[in-house]
Amino acid sequence: MKNLPLHIAFRYLGASNHSHLSVFMSRLAVLGLVFSTAILILVLSVMNGFDREMRESILGVIPNISVSPLDLTSQQDWDNIKKRVETESSVISAGYSIEAFGVASSASTVKAIAISGIDPEFEVRNSEIEKFMIAGGLSSLISNLWGIVLGRTLAEDLGVGVGGSIEIYSSRLTQNPVAVMPTFKRFTVVGIYDVGTQTLDSEMVMINIDAARRLTRLRSRSTNLNIRIADVLDADEIARDLRKALSDEISVVSWTSSLGSIYENIRLSRSIVGLMLWFLVMIAVFNLVVSLRMVVREKRGDIAILKAMGGSQWLIAKIFLLQGLGIAIIGAGVGLCLGVLGALNIDTFLSFLENQLGRRIMSKEIYPLDFLPIDLRIFDIALIICGVIFLSVFASMLPAFRAAKSNPVVMLRGDS
Repeated sequence: MKNLPLHIAFRYLGASNHSHLSVFMSRLAVLGLVFSTAILILVLSVMNGFDREMRESILGVIPNISVSPLDLTSQQDWDNIKKRVETESSVISAGYSIEAFGVASSASTVKAIAISGIDPEFEVRNSEIEKFMIAGGLSSLISNLWGIVLGRTLAEDLGVGVGGSIEIYSSRLTQNPVAVMPTFKRFTVVGIYDVGTQTLDSEMVMINIDAARRLTRLRSRSTNLNIRIADVLDADEIARDLRKALSDEISVVSWTSSLGSIYENIRLSRSIVGLMLWFLVMIAVFNLVVSLRMVVREKRGDIAILKAMGGSQWLIAKIFLLQGLGIAIIGAGVGLCLGVLGALNIDTFLSFLENQLGRRIMSKEIYPLDFLPIDLRIFDIALIICGVIFLSVFASMLPAFRAAKSNPVVMLRGDS
């Protein structure tokens, strides 16, 4: 009978006449594979989500590379720098900006801030910030010279919304016969964004570059040339090339100087957590081996009869290999469904947990994001399922081939 091994394997798989211990170990093996597969899919999806958010969202808001001269530069020098930068094939865009530190003041409080004077038209075309706007928009800076865009956390701290006004104090001082006074201007809030990152949402404000030039009393066109590249992971390499090509008086800094450690921690955590979860899969596979060994002992009479009837060693081994494969498919399949379902509903579960605990778990002050991003990748899921099934079948070889090589006479006598 061609399908005899498959028929017997599935009879053993669904049999209820095993000993209580054997049934318990079989169920434990299946549950182990289910939960280890589900947890592996869920955790790797979250880690992939953090990696994606860092590359596509956060790094889409801040400059990938920033070029700034150590001394004030003339218009012609800026144009030469920009032309040299744009010769790099990986550079998508390069725009001028004014970067400075200051203080934001409202009727309720005062906060230290980082001021970014930008060309609104350029940023609307090349930045990802518009995706994170929850009120107003960056384009409002085009028509409103004294408009300002700030993060949600900063807006809440200052107690302002769109249409409200705040005073921005520059670090540049103004001298008069009476006293030295800071330079300040009143700005109207025209946009509020929420990236989900503490540094951006609570410290950075964006204003029109012309307004920034007046606020800081800067004579030069800008202080920085902000560069966006095709692949943010190539930022360090491109920055090195630009340092060699440009003058020693020009500073070239990539995003890794400020966020590189966070990104590397995410990638390292993904590797370590993934390795630990694969060890969890190995424990579940060990339970499978124990379960099959117990089934082999219980079915030694059947094995002896099959051998006495002329059954080959491969036929016997195939029965238990197929049984191990069946357990692996059931465990991996159910684990896949639970893992995907859990990943798609992780935000709901997190919100429920935070409500029950009465506190924020994903705090911006601790984590780079205040939510759990999910990125389900087909390749990773396929790799996990194939890996679980392969390890299960590979582990099933030990009890399967041991059963195949057993002596039928000894097995019938019950000595093995």
